[in-house]
Amino acid sequence: MHLPRPTPRPARRPVLKLCDQLRSLLLRANPALLAPNTPPQAWSFQPENAIKLKPWKGDPQDTGLLDLLPFLQYMATHRIRDVRDVVRSYDGVESVPAAFRQRLQEAAMHQKQQQRRGLLGGR
Repeated sequence: MHLPRPTPRPARRPVLKLCDQLRSLLLRANPALLAPNTPPQAWSFQPENAIKLKPWKGDPQDTGLLDLLPFLQYMATHRIRDVRDVVRSYDGVESVPAAFRQRLQEAAMHQKQQQRRGLLGGR
């Protein structure tokens, strides 16, 4: 009796390369998509759509993704058409969530100052 050899499984690398290429095409076609990722190779094709994250190392105290939620919620509720400009504005920032919180605080202070000026007759 002759048993046929099992068909060799395709290598994973070409599949991953194809996934990267598809993700790149999707991001190029839709400037409203954000791609939160940790490894540079995951966002190297479309860095303008990527929010760079520190890798998660299994630490239960790591709240990196949870900290990013207010930023993502803001982006979704304000219906930003092209996220690339927003992502670009965070280039060089170590922590997008921390920088976003700081920007919100600055905007709130600016708004309070404007309201105070309005109440005081423009002084």
